[in-house]
Amino acid sequence: MTYKEIVSRIQNSLNTLAKDTFIPRRFILSVFKSKAEFFMAQKLYDKTLYRETNLFKWINCVTMIEDDIVKCDKIEFKRCRSLMKSKKKLPTLLWSRYGASIFLITNIDGSKEYKLVSQAEYINLVNRRNSEKFLGKYAILYPDNHLYIPDSEVKSVNILVYTLDEKADDVTDCKDCEECKNYWDTEIEISDKIREVVMQETLKEITLRLQVPKDELDNLNANEK
Repeated sequence: MTYKEIVSRIQNSLNTLAKDTFIPRRFILSVFKSKAEFFMAQKLYDKTLYRETNLFKWINCVTMIEDDIVKCDKIEFKRCRSLMKSKKKLPTLLWSRYGASIFLITNIDGSKEYKLVSQAEYINLVNRRNSEKFLGKYAILYPDNHLYIPDSEVKSVNILVYTLDEKADDVTDCKDCEECKNYWDTEIEISDKIREVVMQETLKEITLRLQVPKDELDNLNANEK
């Protein structure tokens, strides 16, 4: 569903309660996305999200730039021969005990895969015997929301993610006419099974927060119900 379709449906439902009350579209969308993130994070937590690959999004051509390991303030990278860092921050992702909602990282032609690990996991890996054979095969998403790939010189990667961040495409450096797209035509990818639940929860929160009474007098006057 697009942002426009979601907001229109909720507005139509709200209009049956309060015909004369104006509720901003961005407020409605904000509540809906907040509810959607909550329910989809639960699916990430119980791993059922991994079965719905149609909801994932490829962010291609994510430019990586070389970071100065001498000036780098990240202790775990001090022993690296080189360090590549995403030029831009990644979009807002969902998180669970299994980490962020990143499912695959590859080089630009898909011939090499980088395994996403935590900072603690990476430190353990480099301290193992024969760790040299695994160098350049791991990626770390740092708290600053930049992706790091140590012991590599890769210039661009593709990342398969699940995100509700409409600015996700801003991360890519692939040439596309993003400015030509209407904001309200942006599609939001959520599971069909929970879409109706999110709709109802959104309606419930908006009516409770605004304390919308039923409008029996349709005269375009919000002060008369």
